[in-house]
Amino acid sequence: MLLIILAVSLLFGFVGGLASRLAGVPRLAMFLTALLTLPALLGPLLEPSPWMIGMALFLMLYVLVMQLVTAHNHDILYGKIAAEHKNMALLKVDPLTGLANRRQLRSTLQQLKTIPFSPSVCALCLDLDGFKAVNDQFGHPAGDMLLVEVGQRLQRLVREDDLVCRLGGDEFIILLFGATSSQAQSKAQSIIAELSHPVELERGQNTRVGVSVGIAITPDHTENPEELVSLADKALYLAKAEGKGTYRLAGAPAVV
Repeated sequence: MLLIILAVSLLFGFVGGLASRLAGVPRLAMFLTALLTLPALLGPLLEPSPWMIGMALFLMLYVLVMQLVTAHNHDILYGKIAAEHKNMALLKVDPLTGLANRRQLRSTLQQLKTIPFSPSVCALCLDLDGFKAVNDQFGHPAGDMLLVEVGQRLQRLVREDDLVCRLGGDEFIILLFGATSSQAQSKAQSIIAELSHPVELERGQNTRVGVSVGIAITPDHTENPEELVSLADKALYLAKAEGKGTYRLAGAPAVV
């Protein structure tokens, strides 16, 4: 009898510890706590006294409460984990357009460096032509609306696995995975054509912008994915210098 009482006392503390420590695996905690009630349930069988029956009922109630606590702790734990993941994801999203941001681009390029024999990656560096004039004429809220619309159009033009990033201002980067040089140039032409269409702003106002595109691709221009953006950016400035509304491929001879 003394051993049963001692076992019951030890179980109280053990059950409480399980409820807090095994919140990440609540089914295991609940199973073990239920299993540990068996010694106490043997008491009424060995000595069916009111005191022993009351002790067994009390322990069963205690275990039930601890199981509820375990389930509650599990919800809190995974709620915190989900919130943490959401916060980390938000750090890689441009708050205006919902596109990936510079942090996400950097992370993706670093991951590509660790993948042996990775497929070709094409970087399209974009800069809007005439965006400053829209801001000056219609104001910054209208400029923000224009950037959101541009982001949505770019997303529609690429595949789900490709990455569209807004670096800031009116600068965008697109990573095309597994694309050839001809496919990248064709995509640049599609982007230039799509962004030439009017954009409707507030109160029925319409505006137009153009876009210049610089293109670089692995392994044609570099083996280093992180250098890819720099090469595409240089090609972009050549495209803008040649009259805007066009694209340039990294390493291509300048138009005279």
